[in-house]
Amino acid sequence: MVLLTYVEGPSQESSTLGDATEFVNVGFLAAIYLIGIFFWFVPSTLLALGLLVWSINKQVKTIVRVFALSPFILTALILLEVNLLSIVTDPAAFSSRANVRDLMSINLLTIGFTLGTGYFFVALGFGIHRLFQRLNLIKEAGVENQPVLTQAA
Repeated sequence: MVLLTYVEGPSQESSTLGDATEFVNVGFLAAIYLIGIFFWFVPSTLLALGLLVWSINKQVKTIVRVFALSPFILTALILLEVNLLSIVTDPAAFSSRANVRDLMSINLLTIGFTLGTGYFFVALGFGIHRLFQRLNLIKEAGVENQPVLTQAA
């Protein structure tokens, strides 16, 4: 609550329980969060399930290449969702240049944000994978442990 008050400025009516402005700010942030979950949940769940089914019985190199391209696939799915929702909620989305310009702006923001966020998490996952390899918590695929044979003297 303190951060919200700092961002919005000091409240006019302060009490020990907070005020209505702080509650509205928290409600607004919660609404933004829930909308974000909605826009990301459906496409990312479809992508994860699709990649899971696709990756069965594939070679590791092929899987790594496709997973590295997954932010592009997620971007396409989110763009599809955003454009479909724009057309469904506003059938006149293509009626004027201003509406088309607004839709294109939303598409460009979506592309930039999704690719940036997607590749941030791809890099984070790759870094964690390399760290686990260096700590010997995971082993390379295809490398099998050979039993050590001891000879009795």
